[in-house]
Amino acid sequence: MRPGHAGAATTLAAVLMLREDYATALALADVALAENPDHPEALGNRGICLHRLGRSREAVPVLERAIALKP
Repeated sequence: MRPGHAGAATTLAAVLMLREDYATALALADVALAENPDHPEALGNRGICLHRLGRSREAVPVLERAIALKP
């Protein structure tokens, strides 16, 4: 994976989410968002990871932003 490649980080995060490795997937979502803060898939991944990690209050605005960017 190329460092700073939002698409690659987002895809790898999605794979890790399938393996229920939400902490690592969250870190990769943050890598993608550092590169592109308006990446809807990375925002969606981040929101889902936050929710699965028991941080639902933090997840709601992130997921709302993802939906606003890509309804």
